[in-house]
Amino acid sequence: MDENKTDNLQLLREFYKLGCKDESLCAAACRTYIHLQKERKMRDVEYHYHADLDIIYLRARKPPDPVECTDTYIPVVASGTDKNLPLAALELWQNELGRVVPNSEGENRGDDDDKPRRCIVLAFCDTSSNVLLYRMTQGTKSLVQKPLSKNKQRKMKEAEGCSWTNKKVE
Repeated sequence: MDENKTDNLQLLREFYKLGCKDESLCAAACRTYIHLQKERKMRDVEYHYHADLDIIYLRARKPPDPVECTDTYIPVVASGTDKNLPLAALELWQNELGRVVPNSEGENRGDDDDKPRRCIVLAFCDTSSNVLLYRMTQGTKSLVQKPLSKNKQRKMKEAEGCSWTNKKVE
């Protein structure tokens, strides 16, 4: 048997030993681990099982980042037959497992400016072994100071009955 396949099977067995009974979640966690370690070349990739939440999660960081920047990756099986992710579960995962991220200087997020925000990364694993990483951070960013895009301006003008032009009007 190929050495990589043997290593992957051994890794998959490790996920089962953690206590997770969901085969598809164990496979997704295994795929996420390989993706982070070998494809993304992350440092300090560790896997854990949270019995109360019944999820496997991984912790890893990008090579130049300090230990404080270790992110939490939660494998999610992405197939057309699975249930949707409940928002309550996402919020619980963020509160229990997420890394606290500082507010950027000058960032206006509305009413929550002083509250610490937590961040998790969802790792969507599909049946073709693709892994899509999606970072989720608590809170909303204010759009008050963000200028409208040219496309949005054009659509607004069209809705008002005006034609859009980039040419200077003389």
